[in-house]
Amino acid sequence: MTFKEAIQEVKALANGRYYSLRYEFSDFNHLYRKTTAECSVYIDKYTYYVGPTWREAIDILKSKMEKNENQEEMPDEENSIAEAV
Repeated sequence: MTFKEAIQEVKALANGRYYSLRYEFSDFNHLYRKTTAECSVYIDKYTYYVGPTWREAIDILKSKMEKNENQEEMPDEENSIAEAV
């Protein structure tokens, strides 16, 4: 996935809310012979989600958004009890 594609997908998920994408590349070759890359995505009211690729970071964000939506749809236990009485 390209950066431009990641922006388009996160923008659509944000649905008008603030969103941000970050890419970080670190070169530790002088110490550990290792490089790392991190892709992070953020939408207002969610935290940053990080993955080694845009797809993984976006999939984590989508999963958290779906869980949040499911929790909002579940009836509040106190209200359910009050309605039953």
